[in-house]
Amino acid sequence: MTPVQIDRRVENVVRVAIHYDAGIYDGSCALTVTADWTNLDTGASGSGDVTAISTIDGHYGFIGYGNTTFATGGGTVVVTLSSHPGAELRITT
Repeated sequence: MTPVQIDRRVENVVRVAIHYDAGIYDGSCALTVTADWTNLDTGASGSGDVTAISTIDGHYGFIGYGNTTFATGGGTVVVTLSSHPGAELRITT
């Protein structure tokens, strides 16, 4: 998770990325997780899916990567992922 920067300023947007190692499978693997976010300063919240689809990597076999952005507003944002129940990511934008 990282704040989104445009030119030299940080926007009130957070990017959430996921990745996984699919090994030597045929490349047809996909992983979708739900990201829930809450802005602790404003009370705003939302959610959305993040899907990673595996592609061939020259050294490691197949890897999956996906990302999405959320317009969270400024403040402290907590993100949880359905793939890691009980864990949270926290960032201040």
